[in-house]
Amino acid sequence: MKFQKNFNNNAALVEDGQALEWIVIGNGVGFGKHPGDLVDESKIERRFIATGSKGFDATQVQALTEINAKMLTIMSEIVTLVEPALDTKINDRQISDSSGPSPIRR
Repeated sequence: MKFQKNFNNNAALVEDGQALEWIVIGNGVGFGKHPGDLVDESKIERRFIATGSKGFDATQVQALTEINAKMLTIMSEIVTLVEPALDTKINDRQISDSSGPSPIRR
C-alpha cells in the first residue's frame, strides 16, 4: 500500500495495488510518511474504504483522526477476547455504526 495523506501519526489515507483508497489506523502508521512511501502493513490494525466507496461516511473519517492509539489497542484486544466468547465475528462496520442494531446478540 502506498501512503497518500496523513491525518495524524495513527491514521492515514493509502492506496492499494488496485488504486482503491483506504483509511488505515494503527500505532504510528502515518508517522514520518510522505506521498508515495510504502506503508508497513504490519502496523495496520483497522482499515476502512475511503471516499467514493459504497458505505462511506465522512463522520467516520473525522472520528478516526481523534482515536487515541492506546484506546485503539484496548478496543482491538476487547474484540479479540469477546468474539470467541460470543461465537461471532464483529466487523469494523458493526463497531463504528452506533445507529443500527447492536452486533451482540443475547
